[in-house]
Amino acid sequence: MLFSLPLFLQLSVNRLRGIFQKGETKMAFCPNCGTKLEEGKRFCPNCGTQVAAPAAPQPPAFDDGPVQAQPAPDETPVAAPAPAPVDLGNKVAQLNDTPDTTAAFDPNDVAANKVYGILAYLGILVLIPIFVGKDSPFTRYHANQGLNLLILEIIFFILGKLLAFLGVIGWIIDVVLAIIGIVNAANGRAKELPIIGKFRLLK
Repeated sequence: MLFSLPLFLQLSVNRLRGIFQKGETKMAFCPNCGTKLEEGKRFCPNCGTQVAAPAAPQPPAFDDGPVQAQPAPDETPVAAPAPAPVDLGNKVAQLNDTPDTTAAFDPNDVAANKVYGILAYLGILVLIPIFVGKDSPFTRYHANQGLNLLILEIIFFILGKLLAFLGVIGWIIDVVLAIIGIVNAANGRAKELPIIGKFRLLK
């Protein structure tokens, strides 16, 4: 009994040292005799007890439910809307939507003086219906329209001397208005020219 007490104390100290020694785990000592074990040893060198290898810590499992596949982004290029086509005929019709007073003229006067009405829109030739058609209301009507157009042509001619592009724009406008006036006169209609037709220079 005297010889076993020191051994018992030594074993107890070794066991306590194995449990509380800082920086080392409990499994680094023999669970039977308390002898310190070298890393990787499966049997105690003192008593021969088999030592189980420490279980590797398992990472915590997180259950987020079934993984749902994310839809692929739609990379289809979006085509820009095509510009609406310009209806030139409709634009011209809207521009020519002016007062029509044909019903106020004598049909015989209209039929006899269509030629003078056409001459009124040919630049300086407007002087012919101005002086010849004094007694014809229909001729007088178109002579007034042609005189307005001639004044507009002179204005654009002067502006064209200052800025060439204004002269080009003015020439286009004059041609369009002249065509409208000629068509109206040839069809026997007393219809105002767009914009300038409302001005009365001749009575």
